[in-house]
Amino acid sequence: MDRDFARLLMSTAQVIIKILDPHGRILRFNPFTEELSGYRLEEMRGRDWFTAFLPAHERERMQQLFARCLRGQAVGAFTGTMLTRTGVARAIDWRATAVADRGGVAAGVLLIGKDITQRVQAERELYELNKIAQQRERLADVGAIAAQIVHDVGNPLAALSMQAQLIRRRAREHPEQPVGAVLKSAEQMVLELRRLESLIREFMNFAREQRLHLRTIDLARFLTEVAALWQQVAFARRIDLTFDSPGLALSVRADEEKIHRVLDNLIKNAVEAIGEGPGRIGISARPCSGGRIRISVTDSGPGIPKDVEVFRLFESTKADGSGLGLAVARQIVLAHGGSIFFEPASPCGTVFHIELPMEGPAAANAAAPLPAVTNS
Repeated sequence: MDRDFARLLMSTAQVIIKILDPHGRILRFNPFTEELSGYRLEEMRGRDWFTAFLPAHERERMQQLFARCLRGQAVGAFTGTMLTRTGVARAIDWRATAVADRGGVAAGVLLIGKDITQRVQAERELYELNKIAQQRERLADVGAIAAQIVHDVGNPLAALSMQAQLIRRRAREHPEQPVGAVLKSAEQMVLELRRLESLIREFMNFAREQRLHLRTIDLARFLTEVAALWQQVAFARRIDLTFDSPGLALSVRADEEKIHRVLDNLIKNAVEAIGEGPGRIGISARPCSGGRIRISVTDSGPGIPKDVEVFRLFESTKADGSGLGLAVARQIVLAHGGSIFFEPASPCGTVFHIELPMEGPAAANAAAPLPAVTNS
């Protein structure tokens, strides 16, 4: 009866059913697989599943999952791509279960896959529509920033002009005086120029499209390096800056330079919020639900007032802040398919959380990679 039911299931189920031997070679698959893939079982029996049905860039990950399944480890649901005879890529939601012989020895793996290509295409279309909406919103924000820059640039330019005229007048009236006589004015000009440079750089970071160059990042190594770069600044202000290692290997596919920029902004804000200390800044990384990684930056500063929307353009808790830093950080995180938010820390201060999909932006959408993404 059980065998009859199994044969009925194999012949009628509208899902992919494949049985692989311990080496990943195809033993059996059902008629639905033949219909979907365009391959007959007779021609594929004994072929390596990884090279016959999978694109090259997915084979290593699938082989790792296959090996874990053979060892009896739970692998859960995972999404991948199956190539048909005509080269069409079908998005598949897989489940894998080890198959044991009568002696309890792993004899292979049972794969059950659901074709989710239509859903993925719909999500991709929705993603593209959302991206267009975000681009329009960004253009509106860019216009607002441009207007604000016109306003903000006026005062530094006026100060530069005044100091330059002062230096010129002193040089003409007293050409015999040493250069030191105009040193104070020259230093003031340098300060104003740096302020302008910072303002324009932040504007450019926000205005340009976030092009991502993805790579697999070892988070323990990456966050240790980020923390080390800020140690001297923190020490000078009597701030204890630590990285709380998760104690397990964690990695994420992301643009390392851009995520570094986000963390630099969060740590810089934390240092400035604490001031001259004593104080504490903690960096941590943990896995969270949905195949995501959470990176947190916690400070012991005064906290963020409830009426301040820190991710809104030009909103800042600092008197000399441009209000662009966190807006740029949010844009970078969203481009990765992630999210960024904050909450009060206990007993005082603020903790900012960045959540990123482990497999990168494409995994966040179950769709194709972003148009402006490259992989390495």
